[in-house]
Amino acid sequence: MASARKKSAGTELGFEDALSRVETVLSELESGGLGLDESMALFEEGVALLGRAEKRLKSAEGRLLELTKGENGELVQEIIGPLSDVIVEIDQ
Repeated sequence: MASARKKSAGTELGFEDALSRVETVLSELESGGLGLDESMALFEEGVALLGRAEKRLKSAEGRLLELTKGENGELVQEIIGPLSDVIVEIDQ
């Protein structure tokens, strides 16, 4: 059952829901009332969820825009991340 839960949870949950599930997994592991196999399955689920959440976070980071002032005082959006050399002027 934990294996099926791991597969569906990792592929369908959004970032916030994945982190919430990781907190639940951690609480279950910390309770200490689980057998070895169930503990290992939960641990593996938590690691997979964290990995996916980290990928989503890094992807979002690459799309962040920072509003700054350009050389002439105009407002510009500067893309932070892989395309950081691209600057777009904003109409005021």
